[in-house]
Amino acid sequence: MNLRLLFSLLLLAATAALVGWQAQQTDLQGHPLLPDSQTLQCSPTYTFRQAYPEPAQDIKDHAANLMINGWLELDVCSPGVLTIQAESALANNQGPRLEIALNSVPIFEEEIRQPQELRIPVSRAGHLTVGYFNDFYSSEYRAVSLQDFKLQSDACSSFEVTVPGEGGGSWNRDTNFLSFVLGTRATLQPCAAGQLSLKLAGSAAAGQAPMVVFRQNGRELKRVTAESEPVTLTLPVSASPLEIQFLNPYFKELGDRNLYLKHIEFIPEQRP
Repeated sequence: MNLRLLFSLLLLAATAALVGWQAQQTDLQGHPLLPDSQTLQCSPTYTFRQAYPEPAQDIKDHAANLMINGWLELDVCSPGVLTIQAESALANNQGPRLEIALNSVPIFEEEIRQPQELRIPVSRAGHLTVGYFNDFYSSEYRAVSLQDFKLQSDACSSFEVTVPGEGGGSWNRDTNFLSFVLGTRATLQPCAAGQLSLKLAGSAAAGQAPMVVFRQNGRELKRVTAESEPVTLTLPVSASPLEIQFLNPYFKELGDRNLYLKHIEFIPEQRP
């Protein structure tokens, strides 16, 4: 599969949030832990803040679901105990790793494979970071790409492509690129009758390659299997709308590792 096709399919997958990707550890672009010299900003409510993924915001009801690599943070101005009720979703035979640090020094690290109630001593004031950095997601899916559309006609050469708004299909006018993952159809409106050419490629899943059919005025013009290597198609078209249909979409989630913090709370030390 050429790079342009691969990039477009992966971009569509991420945007639709419905197709597979293999997660790697996020490039954090700098360490999420503050040094001891950083001025602490302690809150009387001790509410953790989701620092990444952005936008940064306070968590609600002392709970947070970490679905991708990320971390929470909290400044504490006294020793105390960090209490956590943690649950997990395993994937690729591994659970999420809960990593906790105080002023850049790790104080706890454990793979969460089953529900746990944790009490972690916090020995002094500082910047607490609660992180999840071994995210994993995998799926298999069929996908189709159509690109380099050209209309040859004595009258004109323009056309319009529309894709239903329910997601899973995407048309980029600037790159002349149409792709499907879960979406099943698009419509191309030629400006006049002529010869329409395009390049078609696809990715197979579950032992089957994608099938695409072209129809106009209720008549099937062509039915094609989309292979991994692009092929050029030429269709005689009238000025009527041309329906392009992806016949056999397929998606299966293979694994999705997540960390669920059902309750997380810092309890400051009670001084006499």
